This record gives sequence, C-alpha cells and structure tokens, in this order.
Amino acid sequence: MKSRILYVTFGNPLTEIGGIEIYLSTLIKNLKKELNNDIKISVAYPVFLNDRNNTVKDESLFTPVELLLPLPRPKKLITFAKFLFNIYLVLFIIRHNKDYDILHVHGDNGTFALRHFRGKRIFSLHGNSKNYYKIIKGQLRGIRSLMLFYATLFSGFLEKVGVLSADLVFSDQMEVINYFKATVKNNNIVYMPNLVDTEFFKPSENRRAVRKNLGIEENRLYAVWVGTDPLRKRLDLAVKSIAESKYFNLLVVGPKEYSLDRIINFGFIKNKELLLEIYQASEVILITSSHEGQSIAMLEAMSAGCVPIIRRYLSVPGFVDGENCILADSDDSFPKILANIENKISNLEIMSHNVRRLALDMFSADKMILRLLEYYGINYIV
Repeated sequence: MKSRILYVTFGNPLTEIGGIEIYLSTLIKNLKKELNNDIKISVAYPVFLNDRNNTVKDESLFTPVELLLPLPRPKKLITFAKFLFNIYLVLFIIRHNKDYDILHVHGDNGTFALRHFRGKRIFSLHGNSKNYYKIIKGQLRGIRSLMLFYATLFSGFLEKVGVLSADLVFSDQMEVINYFKATVKNNNIVYMPNLVDTEFFKPSENRRAVRKNLGIEENRLYAVWVGTDPLRKRLDLAVKSIAESKYFNLLVVGPKEYSLDRIINFGFIKNKELLLEIYQASEVILITSSHEGQSIAMLEAMSAGCVPIIRRYLSVPGFVDGENCILADSDDSFPKILANIENKISNLEIMSHNVRRLALDMFSADKMILRLLEYYGINYIV
C-alpha cells in the first residue's frame, strides 16, 4: 500500500520562489526518486482571487489541493488570509481525513488542521515570528509597525498551536527548538537540517565561461545576495559592503531596489538553471541578514562552491571560520572581509572545495530524505 502524504504550505512549490516552497519542491522530487511507486504526495496551498486563472496543475510531481480564497493575493491582508486558509484547511481535513496517512505542515499556515487529523502529524518550523519581529520592528513606523505587531502575535499563536498539536516538530535552528521547549514545555521538537539538491547545484569547471554566458565581466570578483525580503535580509548592507570594496561586483537575486555601479540585478528568478549559473559565477554569497536559519539560498550556493560570508552568531553546524566560511562580527566586518579576500584570493579556492564538501556531508538531499523517512515511519530499501 502506498504511503499517502499531504504537505501544507502557503505557496505552490511549482511556481513560488519563497524558501519554503523551494525546499518543499526539492524534498518532493527526492522522495519521488526514492519511493516513486510506493508514495502518493499531495500539496495543499491557497489560491487567491487574482491567481485563479494562473493555477498550475502537474500531478506528475504531486497532486495539487488548491484551496480557493475569496481574497486578492495579500499584502495588508496577510494575517486575515492566514486565518482563512487555516479554517479552509480544517474543513478539508475533516472531509478527507481517511485520504492521507501523514499530514506535514510547513510554517505557521495550516496548524489548526493538525489537531483534526487522525494520522501522523508533522510540523516544520522554518523560523520564529518572535525573532522576526525583534529584527524589523525598529525599521517600521506608524500603521505598518502596528500591523506587524498584531501579525506577529497571530503567527506566534499559530506556531504554538502547531507545536502542541503535532506528534513531531522539526526545526533547523537550535534557538527555535530551545525557545519552544521552554515556552510550551514540549519535548517533541527535533533538529532537522534543511536539504539541498547537491547533484544539481554543483560548481562549474570554468567560472569565466559561466560569466561570459551570463553577459557579465569575466575579470571581476563577484558576490551574490539572494532574498525576497530586503528589510530582514539586509540588502542595504550588502550594497554598502560592495560600494566600499575595490574589485567586487554584486549579483542580486530578488527585489530591484538598487541601480548602482557594480550591482547587477537579476530580479526574482524561477529558472533554476539561471540561478545555478549565478552561484557558479560568484566567489562568495553574502548572508547579511540580522537573523537567519539554514537559508535555502545559502545551502544552494554552498553546494555550488560559493563561500558564505555570514554573521558569527548565525553560523550553522559544520561552519569553521576561515576553512569553509568567513564569519563577520558586525556590519562593519563585511566590507573589511571583502577587502581581505581581494588581497588573498587564492584562499577562496580551498574554501570553495571545503564548503562543497560540507554541503555533501551534512545537507545533501540523499542523506536527509532517508532520515526523514525514518521519522515518517516509512520502510525503504537502502
């Protein structure tokens, strides 16, 4: 009998470019590769009013469960949209409880449904609303600040519902695990690293050829910055750091907020082949976020041989300063690190090999999928 899994997220993994959706797409593809004939995968996600003519159905990867919301795609309505999606998912689960063996909710959307599900209940915490609020509350004023406060309260409530309702909770951040263990007095929370497709994201043998194909200068040094949220991920700091360097250009994958010399903005990218080339063209990836877990973009870049420059207190398991990453102590450290690299570029080649090895050893999809199947209780043949 096939194992039937229903994943829940706030975006379609076939079309969305957020970290959770990219993670889930990689997860599903590798599950299908491992257990193609023994698993049936469905994904529930909201379809907003202005998206209804653009829905994508591709049941070769998973069966879409499109929950139609009578709302435009939310900006100001995000909190209400989350609440409505939670209610719609509860109603769906009550009607289709017997159709699934495992319900796996990703993020704080859909946690109400966990307590109504009769099979195995898994909840993945990809972040923590309390930490997010602490990071950006000082950057907002007036009504936007008030909206963030109430949205954070609601997201925090949804996260606690998920932790209390699930049989097992995954998180890639020990800080988040310790917070919820202390807050809800629940020991069902385990560390689960994020994963990356190391077979696809791999270094190029000819970086100059990749740069030529991208239409960028072949003789420059390149740093890449990736993100959908310029406030939280501090795009401004990445731009400032490049401006103070001599030989680095910045490749931006995300919002087009800056049009300055030595900044090349590719916008939001859904083409994985193009994203891979951007990583392959870059020596380093700048993780300038004030707070970050195991960033999917960072893992992809690491797998492609990009050396992370990341805040010291954000370093992930396996990072060793000067060996496979460079740790920054403050905002001012980023331009100084770039200046040091410019003077000792040969060190990056060794670090590039080391960071690729770290991705293979600790975050490869092949290894993480087998671990996930053990938690699911699904038998597999190695």
